[in-house]
Amino acid sequence: MTDAAEQITEAIERLHRSGWSIGSVAFHNGAGGLLWLVTGSNGENLIRAEGVTEPEAWLDAIEQARGVGMLSHSTRPPLDLA
Repeated sequence: MTDAAEQITEAIERLHRSGWSIGSVAFHNGAGGLLWLVTGSNGENLIRAEGVTEPEAWLDAIEQARGVGMLSHSTRPPLDLA
C-alpha cells in the first residue's frame, strides 16, 4: 500500500472511531481533472470536504471533524496527507 493510501485508510478509521458515517466520490471538474468530495455526519454535525487530490479531501475532512470537537485521538503520528 502506498503512503497516501495508508494515510487515507487511517483517516477513514479515525473518523469511524469518532462516530462519523463517511463516504467519498470523485467528479470530473470540467477542466480535465478530478475534484474529490468527502462527506460525513455523526448525527448532529455534517462535514463536506473537497480537494483536487483524494488525500487533500481527507485531510480537510479530518480538520473539519477536529474543528467541531468530534475527532478521536490517534496513537499514530499526525496525518500529513499533503
